[in-house]
Amino acid sequence: MMKTLLHIGFLLISFSSFAQFDKLTIDFKPSFIESSRLTIQQKSDDYLLTLETADFSDKSIVSDSALLNLSNYLRDYDFAHKGSIDTIGQETVIENGDTTVYYHLSMGTDGINVYGEVLENDQKKTFKFWSPDKEDTNHELIEILFSLMYTKFNKQKTVTYLEQLEQYFDFGLGLRKLHDNPLTFKLYGSISSNELDELYAFFDSLPVDKKVFIDMSNFNGMGTMFDEDFLELSESHKLIKWINCSENAKLTLKRAEIKKNRYK
Repeated sequence: MMKTLLHIGFLLISFSSFAQFDKLTIDFKPSFIESSRLTIQQKSDDYLLTLETADFSDKSIVSDSALLNLSNYLRDYDFAHKGSIDTIGQETVIENGDTTVYYHLSMGTDGINVYGEVLENDQKKTFKFWSPDKEDTNHELIEILFSLMYTKFNKQKTVTYLEQLEQYFDFGLGLRKLHDNPLTFKLYGSISSNELDELYAFFDSLPVDKKVFIDMSNFNGMGTMFDEDFLELSESHKLIKWINCSENAKLTLKRAEIKKNRYK
């Protein structure tokens, strides 16, 4: 009898540790690329993960145990609505004997708006935020969602879209290793001055005496400040090839005076 009770207790603990929400809907509204909707909806014992734009729809099944991090995050989440112009704090200052309250605002005209809705036990909660910084608690939610999407979606069109959408958040340099043999990386999105250290660290990590392929199929461009660095890398690493280059990538490499036979 005691064994049975213990077994039931362990099962209850196990079940309670898995995902608790019935449906989560996230609307991504970026400034310059197509909007999308991510839906995570309970279907029997699992969840259906769907990402939709006006151009495509991709679906995948995910277990409730795989949503544990997301469920735990939502359990303690402060559901709030914050847009591109929001009060993020205030301070009270006494000036000339008068008390003055100064409000600090977060402002933005580009970036991305994110709208969310959670349905649990017929109760609906909504939230909204705009372009969160890395230190913002909302960026933790974005990191969880992108980790899930990159794991579960592998169609090229979906991955290409995710890489572009990723650029609206504070993920740093758009870079992923694709293969070890041959050593292949993907450099995607745009490169800004904020990613200078990451770019240098990546270049420094590349072997000089081994073939390296850098996929540029989803590359948007970079500032002229990086031209010399790309040229130097190509000259010092003779076995590097820039492959699957987008039109923007070709223009960028040409501007950096990299030899035509080094990229395609």
